[in-house]
Amino acid sequence: MRYDFGNVYKEIRESKELTQEDVCGSVLSRTSLSKIESGKTTSKYENMEFLLRQINMSFEEFEYICYLYHPSERSTIMQTFLKTASISGTSDLSKLLKKCQHYLKTHHDLPSSSYKTCSKSLSTSVKMG
Repeated sequence: MRYDFGNVYKEIRESKELTQEDVCGSVLSRTSLSKIESGKTTSKYENMEFLLRQINMSFEEFEYICYLYHPSERSTIMQTFLKTASISGTSDLSKLLKKCQHYLKTHHDLPSSSYKTCSKSLSTSVKMG
């Protein structure tokens, strides 16, 4: 069970590539949202309702994510791979490769196998310059 509602909101907002300014508009100050996301304050119902509308999410969906959802190992690998454009060095690529190798020891999964191959190739390319 998670109680860090602000952090969960921040993760969802960022996954949708929305800035604090995007979701606040002229209704809520960015400073207020920052305090909510960092857990320094809790949101009033009206503000939370507004914020959830901004990320196109119902209270029920948000509650599910807060209390029940735990990303699978496969989902974590996929999300990391999709962010490879922002991976800055061989260390991050090596971590992704290790995650793939660990996962593939117990799962037959073609996309993860492809991610492993790509990660290995990218890591080699980065090392070679």
